[in-house]
Amino acid sequence: MAASAESRASWAFPLVISVLVILVTSLPYAIGIATQESSTSRRVVQLPGLQRFLAMMRQGAAGSWLYRLAYTSEPHAGAAIYGFWLALGHAAGALQVEPASCSMSCAWRTRY
Repeated sequence: MAASAESRASWAFPLVISVLVILVTSLPYAIGIATQESSTSRRVVQLPGLQRFLAMMRQGAAGSWLYRLAYTSEPHAGAAIYGFWLALGHAAGALQVEPASCSMSCAWRTRY
C-alpha cells in the first residue's frame, strides 16, 4: 500500500519540530566540544553514581578508612563501608593519579 501525500504531510510538522528540538538541545554540547582545550579529555563516563564513587575514592586518597557523608547537616562518625572504593582511593593517592583514571582502570570490578 502506498502512503498518500496527505499522510506524509501530516508527519512533516512533527518531524521538523523533533529535529529542531534535537538540534537546539545539542547546541550546548557542540559549543562545549568546539571551545574546549586540546588537552581536555573527551572521554564519556557511563558508570551510574560515578560522583559518589569518586567521593569515596577522594576520602580514601585523603587517608580515611571510614566513609563519611560529606553533605549532611548532622554530625556523624565515619562507617567502615565501601572498603573497595576507599582502598582504591588510597592506591590512587599513593600512585598520585586522578581518582577517575584509577576508577576507570578498575571498571571491570563495578560490573560484578
